[in-house]
Amino acid sequence: MKIAIVTRLTASIRHYLEDGHEVTIIAPDLGVAHFDAANIRGLPERTLPFYHTKRFALPSRKVGLLLKESAPDIVYVVNPCCIPLLASYHTNIAGASRLKMRGENVVKLKIFLLISIILAVFSAGMYFAPYLAFTKSMAVFEPRDLIKITETLNGNMAPLMTTLIPIQILAIFPVLLFSFRRSKFIFYMSLIGLMLSILSLVVTVTIEVPIVTKIVEWTPSTLPNDWEVIRDRWISFHYYRITGGVGAVIFLLIGAMFNDNKNRRQRQMREE
Repeated sequence: MKIAIVTRLTASIRHYLEDGHEVTIIAPDLGVAHFDAANIRGLPERTLPFYHTKRFALPSRKVGLLLKESAPDIVYVVNPCCIPLLASYHTNIAGASRLKMRGENVVKLKIFLLISIILAVFSAGMYFAPYLAFTKSMAVFEPRDLIKITETLNGNMAPLMTTLIPIQILAIFPVLLFSFRRSKFIFYMSLIGLMLSILSLVVTVTIEVPIVTKIVEWTPSTLPNDWEVIRDRWISFHYYRITGGVGAVIFLLIGAMFNDNKNRRQRQMREE
């Protein structure tokens, strides 16, 4: 059995009519003049900016004129915004507010998750692009070329990475906040992504940056005896950076994609 606003109102109107009451309905003008024996007095109707599926009649002087004209003994107002003689509420305001807040949190979660994925992709690109362009062939460069290329890459990438990587890590925290109660799956996938991002940052700050700082200070005449060992150490740990950066993207994507599939299956099971 379905009990909704229209069902209740039509039943109430028919009940008043059967008891011999004269009923006048003041409602948005949707082209209907009568409901059973009740007259419908239409008001100018319009849609609201964020509610285009229904048409509403906003408060106006015409309501007062119609009330004076009909001179009712009782005014029955549905979901009133004033103090009527008789009123009925058909919306669980507290429940609707909770659902609205829950819906807003879901939207915020999706927005922050999308932002964190985009930033993680850019961060992973900052790790992966130098590998394709430089690190992969680093061992074959002569010292003079190695120093020059490292100095150029460091000058181009260091300012951007100094800003991008911390922002990318911080962007995951709102995802954790909004997903903690809403979706444990997204929470744990994002938590793994956060840890992998932090791993890449730690490797960058504690190992890669100090090595790059040494290399850009070298000259062909001041190369240390173990310069090849230092170079190979930079190459080895660069793989850890790539793994952390790409892994963060993968786990964030898993959280976003497979959680939607899980929610869709749960809705289908409830409907069945």
